[in-house]
Amino acid sequence: MRALVYRIIAALSLLMVTVFTSPTSARAQDSLDPVASQIDPTLELVGSSTWISPDDDIRLQLTHTTIDTAVLRARLHGSVLDRSGFNAALADEFGDVREHFGPVEINTDGPTRFRMNPQAKLPEGVYPVVVELVAGSRVLAELTTFVVSTDRDESMHGLLAMLSDPDVPIAHQPDGSVVIPEVNELIELGEDAAALSFNITGDTTSALATTRDVDNIASSVGEVLTSTFVEVETEAWLDAGADAQLAVQLAEGRRAITEATGVPPAPIWVGHPSDTARSIRWLSDRDIDGFVLRESNLEPLATIDGETTMTGPFLIETPGTDAVGIAIDEQLASRLDESDPFLAAQILVADMAVMMLDSGSDEFGFIIEAPTTNLVPAVLDAVDSSPFLDVSSVGSLVHEVPLMQTSIDSALPLARRLDPRPASPIGSLPTTILFAQDAISSFGEILGERTGLVLELETKVAVGSAAELSEIESDAYFNAVYAGIESATTGIEGPMNQTITLTARTQTVPYTIENDLGYQANVLLVFESDALEFPDGAAVEQTLARGSNELHVRVHARSAGDAVLQITVRSPDGTHQLAASRVRVRSSVFSGLGVIISVVALAVLLLWWAREILRSRKRKVRAPAQKTGDTDDNDEASDADGPEMTTPEETADAE
Repeated sequence: MRALVYRIIAALSLLMVTVFTSPTSARAQDSLDPVASQIDPTLELVGSSTWISPDDDIRLQLTHTTIDTAVLRARLHGSVLDRSGFNAALADEFGDVREHFGPVEINTDGPTRFRMNPQAKLPEGVYPVVVELVAGSRVLAELTTFVVSTDRDESMHGLLAMLSDPDVPIAHQPDGSVVIPEVNELIELGEDAAALSFNITGDTTSALATTRDVDNIASSVGEVLTSTFVEVETEAWLDAGADAQLAVQLAEGRRAITEATGVPPAPIWVGHPSDTARSIRWLSDRDIDGFVLRESNLEPLATIDGETTMTGPFLIETPGTDAVGIAIDEQLASRLDESDPFLAAQILVADMAVMMLDSGSDEFGFIIEAPTTNLVPAVLDAVDSSPFLDVSSVGSLVHEVPLMQTSIDSALPLARRLDPRPASPIGSLPTTILFAQDAISSFGEILGERTGLVLELETKVAVGSAAELSEIESDAYFNAVYAGIESATTGIEGPMNQTITLTARTQTVPYTIENDLGYQANVLLVFESDALEFPDGAAVEQTLARGSNELHVRVHARSAGDAVLQITVRSPDGTHQLAASRVRVRSSVFSGLGVIISVVALAVLLLWWAREILRSRKRKVRAPAQKTGDTDDNDEASDADGPEMTTPEETADAE
């Protein structure tokens, strides 16, 4: 009995010791375990043999958290057969394990090299390789990469084009300032950036040209695709009947790109989701011969599942044209993870290899949106190390890779139909653009050449048309155009307080116009007057030099007296008034009819005066004779038997 009590007491004591000492012991053990002290163990791939021949070894180089008790081990899974299998492997859904490798002790002084020698020859295919950082029975970190096994390094050939389509804000501001675009960071990549195809607007390239010389940009950006000056929806402009304005927008984009890079842009267009067959046809008529599209903007093909990539160019169903399109592979771009650039590039190459091996074709073309600056060098290195891949420009890919066929057994080229979304209406924008263009054209005729000021105004009109601007933001650009023209044409003054006296019926008279614009100006002088005529025409083209300009106009006075001559200075097309003034013209010269009337009136007046003088003299002579002859006449009259007789002259005088 006593022994039983002792046993019970001993068991209780042991239990108490275990309860109170086990946590402390565990904590002490953990504190001594370097693995448990690691918060976030890491494992990163920094080198690998992405492509091998079937008899080659697999070589990996990895960096990792340094843990004395940790080792590396790996397993090789069976080959993935298609894109679906590749996506499953990325989601940790692997096939059977083909072979295990390791463990390999880690290198505490730097990266660890892991060489795997498969026991059997690897058939052609793409094989997932899972690498684990292990301490004891615990997996601290792992990663999945792929190795391509093939001997078709010469017959199998693929081109990868990386399209840089940066979303940068508008560079040219309404006040004339320029914001340097963020794409400048991509250009800093130098030779690596030259491997990219840039889809940047004329606005962006011309802004880059403010900080870099042409040779520098041309050697840095590589291929630049055709673009309008700012981003616009082609279909929306065609809906609005703004073909002419759209053509100007395209021409300005091409001009700016050519001037900034020193070479014309490649005739490749990056499509908009609203593009229709009409848009494609309109652009094709303007020398665009290749179109980059998104798979989401194309009608899906029943023969192709959602995980299969279109590995080459195809025809776009556009009646009347043979437009060639190529789709951006959005799944390929999703492989590019910035956290591990080298591994992301290896997965990208393996994904392309899966599609190339699965398709059975020998020529391939892939296009992805270019990754960030950190990933571009890694992708280029991975492609360069793969003998079946080369980096290409988008233009070369479109023109060098054969058109896809409707099936393996058919020689007919594949044709795909667009699936556009509705275009956004642009309202009265075309009319606003037209008025501004007319104003600039009129101003340009004043200058006589397309100067920097005209280009600046044209740039404001082009930028004000951008689809991304609100109505208020757009109006700011157009208002700046009119304000700029007004400011540039304020400085011409006509003759002030000038009076001219005509000394002849037709005479050339002088007048003075001041030109304080700072440049010579081509103008149209318009003359108006109610009392004057202009034998050489009422409108005369004239070039005004800077400063004072003494000019002459030939006038013909209709009558004597004062007249007002109005002189208006207008743009050569007559639409824009620059100045207006009045000149008083005083004429004392008679006209021909006036002279005749005056002469006749003077002759009549002289004749009347002459007759009056003669009558006055006759009356004076006859008066004395009448006084002396009155008595005799009376006597004779009394003796006479008949009436008194008078002469005609006397009768006239009496009357």
